[in-house]
Amino acid sequence: MEKSYLAGLFDGEGCVLIGYRKTGNPRFLSMYISITNQDPRPLKACFQEYGGGILTRSIRPDWPCYRWQTGSRKALRFLKDVLPWLIIKKEEAEVAIQFQEKKKKGHKRSEEEIQVELSLREKLLLIRRQRKISLMELK
Repeated sequence: MEKSYLAGLFDGEGCVLIGYRKTGNPRFLSMYISITNQDPRPLKACFQEYGGGILTRSIRPDWPCYRWQTGSRKALRFLKDVLPWLIIKKEEAEVAIQFQEKKKKGHKRSEEEIQVELSLREKLLLIRRQRKISLMELK
């Protein structure tokens, strides 16, 4: 599937998150991405190319909903691949890429490194809030 198509899909239906991995402990911050859609075909293409998983959830019995999600290094590769075509989520993707590139596998992080990660998480949340406010002002 074309990277430009995936970028458009992610811009419209995607989400990037820096969150705590099953705990509230900042030592376990991770980066995740997801795309939600009613058509599983593009999500299967993402799964085949980037790994992760596909979840199925139905809003109603006749209305299936699918979500592809992946994290860390796999998400980093996806974001780098689609970054040139992103418009809406470009800033968020850049922060997520910066976050993930600072991670070192099997490396015990210092308090300073944890603070940098937390500040990148806050920056991501701020970008989202500002976009939400901008959209509300259009109404």
